Amino acid sequence: MRMPALVAVSAVLFLAGGITAVSSQSIALPGCKSKCGDVDIPYPFGTTPGCYRPGFMVTCNETYRPPKLFLDNGASPGLGPGPEVVEISLANSTVRVGSWVSHFIVGNTSHVQLAMSRSSPFVLSAKANSLVIVGCGFHVVLDIVDGWTYGSCASFCPINNSTSEPFLPDVVCNGIGCCQPSIPVGLLSFFINLSPLDGASRCPITPSLAPEPEFNASVHMVEQEWWSEGSNVYGLQQYFIDLPSYPDMSPFVVPAIAAWVLGRFPCEEAAQRPDFGCRSKNSMCLNSTNGADGYVCQCSEGYHGNPYMTNGCQGGRGRLAAGKSTPGNL
Repeated sequence: MRMPALVAVSAVLFLAGGITAVSSQSIALPGCKSKCGDVDIPYPFGTTPGCYRPGFMVTCNETYRPPKLFLDNGASPGLGPGPEVVEISLANSTVRVGSWVSHFIVGNTSHVQLAMSRSSPFVLSAKANSLVIVGCGFHVVLDIVDGWTYGSCASFCPINNSTSEPFLPDVVCNGIGCCQPSIPVGLLSFFINLSPLDGASRCPITPSLAPEPEFNASVHMVEQEWWSEGSNVYGLQQYFIDLPSYPDMSPFVVPAIAAWVLGRFPCEEAAQRPDFGCRSKNSMCLNSTNGADGYVCQCSEGYHGNPYMTNGCQGGRGRLAAGKSTPGNL
C-alpha cells in the first residue's frame, strides 16, 4: 500500500505558563488579512501592500478549499508563488513550509527546490532541518552557490545477498538507500552534484527499463522532527520506488523549516534606525543565531502576542483571558 503523496502536517500551539491568549487581540495590522484557511498571518507577514514588511509578503490562494498560503517566491521571481506555508511561529521566528521533492539523475547539477534569494529575510534552518538524498549507487557533493564545497555523502544499494533483489532497509537513513550530508548554518541555496559509485554498489534501488540513467536520486530539505519518525522515512522511500511504475502520482511534499531575520544589523544598531521592527514596548530584540545577519523580536518574559506591532505584547503576570482566574486573584 502506497503512502499518500501529500503529507499533512499538524501544527500544535503551546500557550506559555498555562495562560490563554486574549482571543480579541489582533495579530495583523488594522484592515489586513489575518488568516488564510487554517493558517494565521501575523505581522510582519501580510498579503497586500501596507500589510507586511519588505520580504514578508505571502499569497493566499482562495481557489483551494480550504485556501492555502504561499511564500513570495523571492528565489525565482516571475515563476509564481514559493512553497506552501503550513505554520508561522512568531515565538521561534520560523515558517514551516511544504518542501517539494526534487529529482536528479547521474551527472545532473541543480538547485534544491527550497532555495532562498540573497535578498530574502529567510534562511534554511540547519538546526531544524535535515538534508536527505534518497536513492542509491551514487556519491553526492554539495556546493554552496559561491563555489565552496561543504559536504558529501554516499548511498549504497540495499541488495539481498541471497536473492540479489533490491529491498528497503530498516527505517533509518544510514547510507543504504539514503544518505544525509551535514548542512551549514545560514544556508540560502546550494548545488547538488552526483556521480556513480563503482561495482555492485551502483545497482539501482529501482530497476530501470533503459540502460540509462544508471540511477535515480531525489533530494529533500526536511524537518528533523518529521524525519525522525520511521514511518515517514519508509513512506518517502516507498514513494521513490513506486514512482517509475506510477509516473502520474501527485508530487510528494515534506515539511521543512525556514528561519527569518529582520534587517542586516545587530540589535544595538537596528534600534537606532526608523525601521526598527520591535514595536511593542513589552518586547525585546535578539541578535540572530541562524547564521544570517540581523535580528528577531520576542515578547518580554510574562507577555505574549506580537512583538512586531505597537502594543502587540500584552498580558503580564496578572493579565488573563476573560473567564480565567488563578488562586492569586480569587
